[in-house]
Amino acid sequence: MASFNESQDLMKLKGAMLVSVNHPMAGGKPVSGVFIPCDWNDIQVRESRQQAGQYSATLRTVMWPTREEYIQKIRENRQARGEDITTWQPPSHTIEVNYSEEFMARARAAAKKRILAEHPEWQGYEDESLNADLRKLITAAVRTNIGTAYAIIPKGDRQQAPVQAQAAQGVQQWTPGAEPFPPQGETDDLPF
Repeated sequence: MASFNESQDLMKLKGAMLVSVNHPMAGGKPVSGVFIPCDWNDIQVRESRQQAGQYSATLRTVMWPTREEYIQKIRENRQARGEDITTWQPPSHTIEVNYSEEFMARARAAAKKRILAEHPEWQGYEDESLNADLRKLITAAVRTNIGTAYAIIPKGDRQQAPVQAQAAQGVQQWTPGAEPFPPQGETDDLPF
């Protein structure tokens, strides 16, 4: 079974912000953290069945093998800068958010609405099956690439490294609301 070293940039999630809160575990002193809107990122928040007041927040991700063209471009850029690539290991996978089908349908609709507003010349060409440019822009808008993964290869096997992925930043004060999180539901304001 393969092992991987992953790096995920949480600031690439929709609406993510660096915040500072007065945290009770720090004696009420300010603590920095990352605020991530649950509704905008298809994060499922559930209360624990075993312990009241404890929550889980699940973000589904998927790892795709990195395209060879992307790896070749990285290799060429490193060589152009004069870097030695003999021991360099390329990323093996790209990590993306794996949205549910329902969320993806809403996100695509929000992206389509925004893109059509930006391209009035496409009036009458709203059908994605006929307008390849629209389809490509919608797909790019709803894909959320949050990081890269590297296959862990024992030092003696470095020459046989599988070749293949990618990675990303904000600061704002946050004040907690009355609830630990707002109820999740249908929103028409997805930021895609």
